[in-house]
Amino acid sequence: MKLSYFSLTPSGDRLCSLLAEHLPGTIVTKKTLERENCTFAQMVARLWHTSEGMVFVMASGIVVRTIAPLLVSKASDPAVVVMDSRGAFAVSLLSGHLGGANDLAKALAKTSGGQAVITTGTDVEHTLAFDVFARENHLRIVNLSVLKYISGAMIRREAIGLWCSWPIHVSFPENVIPAHKTCEVFPQKTWVCIAHDYDVPEILKTSERTLYLRPKNLYIGIGCKRNVDFQAMEDAFSDFLRLSGVDREDVAGLCTIELKKNEPAILKLAKKYSLALRIVKEEQIRELEAKGKVQVSEFVRSVTRVGSVSEACALAEGEKNGWKGQARLIRGKTRYPAMTFALAEARPYIHIPGGMI
Repeated sequence: MKLSYFSLTPSGDRLCSLLAEHLPGTIVTKKTLERENCTFAQMVARLWHTSEGMVFVMASGIVVRTIAPLLVSKASDPAVVVMDSRGAFAVSLLSGHLGGANDLAKALAKTSGGQAVITTGTDVEHTLAFDVFARENHLRIVNLSVLKYISGAMIRREAIGLWCSWPIHVSFPENVIPAHKTCEVFPQKTWVCIAHDYDVPEILKTSERTLYLRPKNLYIGIGCKRNVDFQAMEDAFSDFLRLSGVDREDVAGLCTIELKKNEPAILKLAKKYSLALRIVKEEQIRELEAKGKVQVSEFVRSVTRVGSVSEACALAEGEKNGWKGQARLIRGKTRYPAMTFALAEARPYIHIPGGMI
């Protein structure tokens, strides 16, 4: 975590130096402000968007008044912890779960020999916080505004339905009721749904209190002719995502064969959308062909030495990255002029963060 420490007193400066020895970060003191010729508020604003965590060794009132104009959303604001100059208390003030302020406060208190002060409801009530659950399982929260209903239900121990594309073998709190492939028998109005759009049951889509969590576990296989036009590929890629009901944020990688690892349009597509480019070996593809898991074309084999490109590449990477090697082909080979796409989903690894229940 990229940290920034702030102090306005000599004793606070000493504590910041001690903390930074164990949890490195930028230290801002009065001398720093004089050297930079700026005010405390200006320096906080300058570091607000580049820091993942901000530690203030000073009165909480100063901190609240300073950061108030900078607040945007719990999804983007940095973790904020306030400490006294003796290090007796580390107060998680802002972004306790998503930003990691609760964990940061605990780490700081451990270093200073003090006590972490955590006030988030789910922590106080010792129940599962689904924002922490999402963060620890690398799940994207699609509709953050619904989280308050889920957290409230957890605190009150009300029943919550849990639906996931894959079977879940995890012990949740008793009020969280898992369901797989069927929802009609569960009367809960509050749901947590771990699935992509193409796999969400219609009954959940009608609920205003369904929290959608999306894993970044989708792999898109791509095959194309040599020197295909980039704009044509980009347009086809966007159309393929639309047809598949997939958000680009949830794509973990583009996959292709070794023969196409230097294809200009593929390289440009991966770079433009910050997608990892995965090169699949011929042996992996032949293994999938032998098991009958992908469509095989002898014409494709005569050109590329393998009988499947887009499907095999997507599925191979899905199995490589899926929990226990499990993956499934979501959308088979889809043809566009001079290119093909396919989509596979890797089984996500789902666990309960340690100490939460």
